[in-house]
Amino acid sequence: MSPSMAEMKGMSSSGSQRVISLGRFAKFRYFCNECNTGFTGDVRDHLRKHDGTVLKCEFCSKTFASQNGLDRHMSSHTGNYPFYCSYCNAGFHMKSRVAAHEKKHQSFTCHLCNKVFYTEYQLQQHNKKCSAIS
Repeated sequence: MSPSMAEMKGMSSSGSQRVISLGRFAKFRYFCNECNTGFTGDVRDHLRKHDGTVLKCEFCSKTFASQNGLDRHMSSHTGNYPFYCSYCNAGFHMKSRVAAHEKKHQSFTCHLCNKVFYTEYQLQQHNKKCSAIS
C-alpha cells in the first residue's frame, strides 16, 4: 500500500520532485509524484509516460516506455526472435523460455508397456505400478 501524501512529507525527493525516495529498505523504494505508483527500481521508463515521450509501434500503434519493450514487441510483427525451439522452431525473447518450452517436446517412455509420459516424475510414478504388475 502506498503512503499518504501526509506520510510522504519530509521524505527526500530526487531530481525535479517527480519521484519520492523512501530508502532502500521500504517495500517500494520510490513513488511517482504524478500518479503515486510505487517502484523498487529505476523509474525513468515510467516517467516517460507522463512526459509524453513514449515509443510507438509503427505497425499497431501500441506504446512502450522503453526501447527494450518496443524491441521485444516488434518481433511479434516481424517474426524475428533471438532464440528458437530446436524441435518446432517457435521463437522466444528469452533463453529460459525456450528451455521451458522445449521440455514440452521431451517424452519419457515406459520400457515395460511403452506408455509415454511428458515428465520424468510421471514415468517414475507409473513405473512403481507397472513394475508391480509384471
